[in-house]
Amino acid sequence: MNDPRPRRVGEVWTRNEGDQTAVFDPSSGRLTRLNPSALAIWELCDGETDQNEIVDALVELTGRIRTDVSAEVETTLLNLEQLGLLK
Repeated sequence: MNDPRPRRVGEVWTRNEGDQTAVFDPSSGRLTRLNPSALAIWELCDGETDQNEIVDALVELTGRIRTDVSAEVETTLLNLEQLGLLK
């Protein structure tokens, strides 16, 4: 992830149905489903919260080991960036 403070692109729509969440990008027509961890990361991509703060928040929320959470956050941010969902 190039930007230490990832920001969601503004043109996408998020839809929640039950325990399922998807992000739709109308410019590409792509629908991306987010698991609960990816959704938490997505919601923290506000352009104000840096990657370390995202990791801190998820460690506190889940009680998981920081190295595991850090790797998951890095992978998720890279995937979201490759999908064109982050600035």
